[in-house]
This record gives sequence, structure tokens and C-alpha cells, in this order.
Amino acid sequence: MKPFGLFSKIFASAGLFLLIFSNLGLVALNAEIAVNGGKNPIDLKITNVTAGGVLQTTRKDGDNWVYDGELTKDDDIRYRWAGVDLNTKYKSISASGGGYVRVYLNEVKDANLLVDQGLDVYPLRLSTIADRLANGSNKLLFVYINSGNNTAFNPILFTFNFKNVSNKPVISIVKPLPNSIFMKGVEQEIVLQLSNFKLASTGGTDPTIGKIKVYFNEVKVANDLGTISSGRGLGDGKFEVNLKSSDLTLLSKIPDSDQTKLIFVLTDITEKPLGIQSEVIIKTNYANSLNVGLPRVTIVEPKKDRSNLAVDGSAQFILQIENFEILKDRPVSDKVVADGKKGFLQIIVNNGDKSQPLQPVWGKTEFTLNEIGYTDDAEGQRSVKVQLVDVNFELLKPEATDSIDIFYTPPAKDEKKESVNVQNNTWRIVIIVLTVVLIIGGISILITRG
Repeated sequence: MKPFGLFSKIFASAGLFLLIFSNLGLVALNAEIAVNGGKNPIDLKITNVTAGGVLQTTRKDGDNWVYDGELTKDDDIRYRWAGVDLNTKYKSISASGGGYVRVYLNEVKDANLLVDQGLDVYPLRLSTIADRLANGSNKLLFVYINSGNNTAFNPILFTFNFKNVSNKPVISIVKPLPNSIFMKGVEQEIVLQLSNFKLASTGGTDPTIGKIKVYFNEVKVANDLGTISSGRGLGDGKFEVNLKSSDLTLLSKIPDSDQTKLIFVLTDITEKPLGIQSEVIIKTNYANSLNVGLPRVTIVEPKKDRSNLAVDGSAQFILQIENFEILKDRPVSDKVVADGKKGFLQIIVNNGDKSQPLQPVWGKTEFTLNEIGYTDDAEGQRSVKVQLVDVNFELLKPEATDSIDIFYTPPAKDEKKESVNVQNNTWRIVIIVLTVVLIIGGISILITRG
């Protein structure tokens, strides 16, 4: 081996060792910070906050910073610094002139670390740490860490009052559920809930009043499905929209896809977007080009085309169920998410009326009328209907049902019992006749003797 090549390998190995050692030192620092670097070399200042959408100034109290107002989840904290590239990338990269800030609650220790900050995640949004803050007074400690020499400097203290609430408008999609199927002949519910916002078709400049624009896949004019400007107030800053898919007639123009985004955007009265929206992934099949795997239930026995539709209580009904898991028991929790892929089989027997299910939870694909508890002394026409419902006992959309008309024959009467009854009646007649004969005979003897 040539000496030059050997030296090259030695230097390369040494460089790799130094790089690994340096990064290990940085990792060790990140795991447990020892504050030993003196005071504020980057002149870190907590000069402003954004409260209610308005930039507010803080005040300095000695070496500490204070905001005298109250901040909420909607607000953020702004700070200044000088002479360094502040970025969270320096958590894993050692570089001269680079560093980042760690923010702690009440005390500088690992258990109290809230977040790492830098220009890449500026400003400090209180919504990201709201769950760790207390209602009332809070104390945050901002610690600058120089990645070049792995030094953590003395903390900068910021105190403020906090209330864990949000006043920003929020739009939530209750229905449709993810992967709901929108297609011809299927009526889907659309239920939206709004907080700190209400709908109107006209009005002034109130930022809490406006409309909802509906789009598919992307917020652009070509994908506009319509505008919603009415609903009902629920009180306490809540508002609800409840409509049917047929109310948005342009839904049928959406191309078939199992990954269609349905997007709801809050706007002001002039339909200018407010930057607040919510979306859900649905399946669209208006052109019927997709095999969307819809749940289906079919009565395969008794056959519907047979000539004799007479059925008694012991006749077997056999079902075929596709794309659906039937459950045998009700869910333990009240908060179960319906996915349209599992639920319950229900059985209804009626005379044309809208009877309630005889069996709201049936866990098998076969049954007899006797098994489900149906009896009737009168023979005649009946309709047997089976239907699939989700885990919340709501009909699927589209509905998965099947039915068959039968001629019900009640159980035959017990002939042995009738025979006993006939014999009993005969003996009653014989006894009555003998009693009459004895009475008449006695009277005749008395008259003869007299």
C-alpha cells in the first residue's frame, strides 16, 4: 500500500470519528441541558405578542419580560434576536454561528420542555402548547443553545396570563363520514358544525358572519359546487348546517373516484375566503364506473321464484351477505365510529305496516320464524324483510335490504289435546243423563208409594 493512500485513510477515519464525537456531544446536550453559558449573547427579547389578531407590546421588568393582558389559544408570542442563525435544524447539525431556542414551563428541566423554536417555526403559537399551560399565570423560560460549542445560556423569562379558549371560527364536518359513497339514487346527509361563526346571505363586515363555499379536490372556480348561507343557531357560539346531497346539484358532475376531497371553506359575506376550511375524503360514483364494494344482503332461501310460497315457523331462511361484517353483540362504548363495513343484521316480519325489527341484532345468516319469535294464529300473506345497519343502528347509505313475500301457515293444533277434550265432553253428557234418570226414577218411586 502506498504511504499517501494509508495517510488518506487515517485522516478520513479521524475525521469520521470527530464528526461522530461532535454529534454525540450535541445529542447529549439535547438530552439534558446544563445552563452554564452566561447571559444572553444573542440579545434575545420577548418584545411583542399577537392578541386577538392585533400586535401588542410587552414590558420589561428588570431582566424579565411581562405581558399584562390575557392570551388565548389563538394568540402567539414574538421575540427578537441578533447575530446568529436561529433554526431548529441546529438540533442535529453543529455549526458556528447557528443555534436554536428551547422553551420550558416554570423550570429548566427535561420534563418541562415545551417546544424548540427558531425562525423556521416562528412565532411561538400558543395553540401548540396550550394543553401544557394553566389557566391563569404562566412562566416561560427561553434558553438559547449555541450549536457551535454546545453551550446553553441563561434563560430569558416571560410571564403572562392565559385562558385555554379559542375565539377563531372553526368548521367541523359531522357528516358525511370518511369514505361515504355519493352516487345516483343515494341520499347522503351533510352536517356541519360551526363555532364562533354563523351564516347569512347578506350583512355587514362582522368577521363572525359569512358563508360556506363547497369545492371538490381543490379550491378553485372550476371545482365550485355551490354556496351555503343558512342554518340554525345552537347557542353558546355554535351554529349547525344540515342538508342533503341532492341540495348540492353540482355534486353529480364530480368524476368517479374513491379519493374525492369534499372541501368546505368559510368566507365573509362577499365570499372572500377566510383561510379556514375543513375537508373529508369520500367516494364518488355518479357515472357508476367504480366497483365500490357496497354491502349487500340477499335472501337466497326460500327462493322467490318458486311456485309454492307457503312457509311455516320451522322453514329455514338463508341469507347471503357481501362486503359487510355482521356483529353478534352491541358495542360496549357509546362512541363508536360507523365505517359502513360492519354492524348488525335486523329481521322484520309484517303485514305491510312499518313494524319494528323482531330481531334488532341477529348474528347469523340463517333463521326460522320460530327462532326469531314470530307466531300468529292466522294464516295469510306476510312480508319478511332483512336489513343491514351500522354500529349506531342507522341504515346504510345506500340501504342494504331484501325482502320476500310468503304465505304464512300457523302451527297445526294439537289433535291429542282435542281428543281428550272430546272425551271429557262425552263423559260430562253421560253423567248428566244418569243424574237426570236417577232424579226422575226417585220421583217415580215416591209417587208410586204415595
